[in-house]
Amino acid sequence: MELESHAMMMLRSYSSATRRKRLREKDIGNELKLEIPDGIVVEYKYPNLQVAGPLGVKETNLEIFEHLGIRLTEDGKSLAFTSYTPGTSYTFARGPKWRSQKVYHRLNQVARLVERDFEGVTSGYRKDLELRGLGFKWALQTEGNEDVLTMNIGFSHEVRYAFPKAVKCTVMNTTELFLESCCKDTLGRTAKDLIKLPRRDVYKGKGIFEKGFTPRLKEAKRK
Repeated sequence: MELESHAMMMLRSYSSATRRKRLREKDIGNELKLEIPDGIVVEYKYPNLQVAGPLGVKETNLEIFEHLGIRLTEDGKSLAFTSYTPGTSYTFARGPKWRSQKVYHRLNQVARLVERDFEGVTSGYRKDLELRGLGFKWALQTEGNEDVLTMNIGFSHEVRYAFPKAVKCTVMNTTELFLESCCKDTLGRTAKDLIKLPRRDVYKGKGIFEKGFTPRLKEAKRK
């Protein structure tokens, strides 16, 4: 029994050591490649990655991703993402499994951000908003180089909102509009800013909402 248990322990230690060795050999020098769609021009100058396409130019700051290497492949059709440690050149650091997984997830995160930029400059992003409430209305005006939305949303005065340059607003009627942008983050922040402008009405459901959204209403108290 003692010999069998000793043999099992040796086998387990051997198998785990072999797995660690294979893991190290597998992880050194790996790259994560992302294909560049046609019609897109990519330029990388640390720490900014600039993506230009038919709908505009999107620049992403990648400074938060430490020890990140980005380069164009020889054919110029793909981006290669690598992670390196100080003093080494574009290779994975030798290390335990958790570190390799962490590096892999980080590279995937960067690749997803760049993919989102590709989609933004080719097809763009859009959000449809609608205004609900008796007497609520809006209109779009151009003042200088800015598009300004003037709104009657239940206050004693008009509410004005100036759109950032990266966001284009199209008003379809006095209660419906849609926003377009090649930057998903800027578009989301702009829509959220507009939604927050009116006072929250949990009884009648007045306000600015994404099209198709159904708010949860409270039942009015009966006297």
